This record gives sequence, C-alpha cells and structure tokens, in this order.
Amino acid sequence: MNGTTFEDSTIEVTTTVVNNGLTPVTIGIRYLLDFQIGADDGPIFQAMNPDGPVLTHETEFLNPLFESFRIEDNDRNPNPPTFNVFGTVTGPATVVPPPTPPDLLQYVDWANAFQTAFEYTVDPNLEIASPGDSAVHYFFGHNLASAITLLPEGRVTVSASLFLTLPQPPVPPNGGY
Repeated sequence: MNGTTFEDSTIEVTTTVVNNGLTPVTIGIRYLLDFQIGADDGPIFQAMNPDGPVLTHETEFLNPLFESFRIEDNDRNPNPPTFNVFGTVTGPATVVPPPTPPDLLQYVDWANAFQTAFEYTVDPNLEIASPGDSAVHYFFGHNLASAITLLPEGRVTVSASLFLTLPQPPVPPNGGY
C-alpha cells in the first residue's frame, strides 16, 4: 500500500517471476480480483480515459488501451454509489510502480471464473451486476501467442494498482438554474 490518506492511497499488486532453471520457460500470469462494495457483490464496470459505457454483462478487452476502469456499486446499498474503485490498465502515470498493461482484461462472473485454472471464456449474455458477483481478470500472457518467455535467470515483473474515490454528486437538472 502507498499513501497516507484516502485521497493519495493506492493498493499495489505486484508479481515477479524468476526462471531459476537451465532452459527457457513460457508463462502467463493471471490476477482474479473479486470486488464487493458494502452489500453489493456485483458492482458495475466502466472503462475510463477514454470513457466507455457502463457494463453489467461479462465482457473482455484484448490489449486494452484505456487508462483505468471504474467499479461502482449499483444496488443493495442504501444510497449507491458508495465509492468508486479504480483499477489501473495503462495508467495513470502518477501511480508507482507504473502499471503493466495486461494483454487481456475481462469483467467476469466471479463464481464461474474462480473455478478455472487459467483461461476463461466470457459469456456476453451473462448479467453479473444485478444481482451478481462480478470480478476482474488481468492476464499477462493469456495464451501461447502472447505468453511471456523467460530465459534462464530471466525475470518478469507485472503490477496493477487499485485506488478509491468518492462518487461525484449528480448534476442538477438544467445545471442547477
């Protein structure tokens, strides 16, 4: 964890793999992050910068180019949204260590994704936000074509970060006039 206040704190998930063997190895790294905000275990997903639509069904992004994603509670809590959880993709540049862009990012049903060892096929017809149990998959080397090859004594480090913000107040009709 970095930071000392709500406003400047981030949680870092960093993994380093070292090949201590005598021959090259081919690997992939998967993070499965299960989000629950208050009583809402199926929060919604939205790509940020550039902003995408709010998603409630499983989906995936191959080589995503957006900076981050927002996870936000949409039901079950007294007055959603409670707060926003942001996850890094290509940025922001202010996060230390710098995030490693995944080659595949998926918004998934946790119960289904949890039961897979590595690969997961999304079902774009599966509603996972109301009610549901949504999660996010980060893949670094999701298949043989994008796998990470480590030579003997080689190493790779990947990193993703999470941070929180308070939700923005709604804009009053007609700009408040």
